[in-house]
Amino acid sequence: MKKLYWQSHRFSRLTLLFVCLLSFASIISIEQFKTNVPQNFYNQKLAATVLTEQCMATIKNARIKRRIRIETENDPQRSGIIGEAFNYLTSGHGSLHVKQTSINPNFAALVVTWLKQIGVKRGDTIAIGMNGSYPALNIAVLAAAKTLELKPIMITSMSTTQWGANIPRLLWLDMLHILNQRQLIPYKPIAASLGGTNDHLQNMTPRAKDYLFNTIKKYQIPFIDSTSTLDGIDKRMQIYAERANNTPIKVYINVGAVATVYEKRSKHRNLKPGLNTSMHVAAATGDSVMLRFMKNGVPVINLTDIAALAEKYELPIAPTTRPPLGHGSIFFEKHYNPYLAFGYLITILGFLVVTTALNKARFNKHYNSGIKSSNKLP
Repeated sequence: MKKLYWQSHRFSRLTLLFVCLLSFASIISIEQFKTNVPQNFYNQKLAATVLTEQCMATIKNARIKRRIRIETENDPQRSGIIGEAFNYLTSGHGSLHVKQTSINPNFAALVVTWLKQIGVKRGDTIAIGMNGSYPALNIAVLAAAKTLELKPIMITSMSTTQWGANIPRLLWLDMLHILNQRQLIPYKPIAASLGGTNDHLQNMTPRAKDYLFNTIKKYQIPFIDSTSTLDGIDKRMQIYAERANNTPIKVYINVGAVATVYEKRSKHRNLKPGLNTSMHVAAATGDSVMLRFMKNGVPVINLTDIAALAEKYELPIAPTTRPPLGHGSIFFEKHYNPYLAFGYLITILGFLVVTTALNKARFNKHYNSGIKSSNKLP
């Protein structure tokens, strides 16, 4: 009677331990060494960022030529975009920390991201409202519009908070004129107001008002002479509608606190910084240019609370040196490296196959030697 010999090809404990350690190492490596994959519209984002950088450098050179001192304690980047702490043209308080954060060309890529999210295409009409508080962000928005070949309808106000474009001979309209002359930014405002309280800078001196009004006049920009904040809202909406000429406005971009708010400012807390495609019901009783656009179904890009936006999109807060262009989560996504994962998988499987083959060969050798020994028995 023949005996049946059988033994499972079990792995040794040392083999199983090695496989476990190798698997653990592979998981850590795959998590640590992710690859950067360019985000959608990477080339357009980078182009807008580079253009913004060129515009900022041009403003800096113009400031140096005009012998306007750059205060490095307030402007550690030496960007030339940071204004003075206070002078007679300053309309309100501002945060130096936030103004320094805004000096980042990569904000232009963020604007491109939002515009593409809502499906804006070449030749589309957009509406923009801005003032002099954040000239770097103004430039970023216009650079994004140029890169995407859009048709912006831009209304600006002359008000500016601390460390904004509040330097005589280098206000926001002066900066924009320089960029127009260098053919970097082709857009000009279709209207301008004084801005501030009741859209008429009621808290400023006659000297300041005259200087700002004469700057508007110098560049031959139509003046919005509002009698009240509500009147300012009405006139802006009328100007946007007339200039659009029945062409749909795809988005309204608000830079800084230029919403021309009527009465209940708290209603605007329901419009978050960044892209807004829907309006909270609590904001419905408020009134401003932003809210009117949203009530008409037009998305709003709200460039306020800049520090929060920077933190959300991993942009540096108050950097002391110019942030590198084209870096960060705006431009790249972290993806698992498929080649690394596949390499580890093949290694583990290969080791198991080889180990199995060796165990089987060792078993067969032992089994065959047992049969030969039994055949020699009498």
